[in-house]
Amino acid sequence: FHYVTRKRKNVVFVAIGRGVVESNEELSNPIDKFGLGRQFLLLGERDDIDNVMGSLDLLISTSAWGEGFPNVVGEAMSAGVPCVVTNVGESSHLVGSSGFVVEPRDSYALGEAILCFLDLTTEEKIIRSTMAKERIANNFSMEYVGRKYLHLYCLEN
Repeated sequence: FHYVTRKRKNVVFVAIGRGVVESNEELSNPIDKFGLGRQFLLLGERDDIDNVMGSLDLLISTSAWGEGFPNVVGEAMSAGVPCVVTNVGESSHLVGSSGFVVEPRDSYALGEAILCFLDLTTEEKIIRSTMAKERIANNFSMEYVGRKYLHLYCLEN
């Protein structure tokens, strides 16, 4: 993230989750070390994630291992938020061409993907947003998955 903030001073990263608070020194020390306090918001655990999600321009999922089907990525895409994800679990399949996929633990590629999104025109960002919403609706909605299970069940009986 330091790579991105060196190139773009107007970027603000929002981190959400249990323990994602300023008193968590594992998070706050690197932010302080690089002088990035104004560019990072550590919001902790939230119960209004739909409101927060709707205010994001981009969701970044940096999982390095153990990610099956990342619900947060699907939730973001449902809200029309494009995603940058690491190629872990089903993340790349989930975002498809609506988002950006990088290899885990490659901070340079992650930064480049974020900058690539930031460099898109407003129209291109709207297209990515629409693609994300449509991808979730067409491939991962409850209705779609239900039809797939019903089809599978009916074929096997």
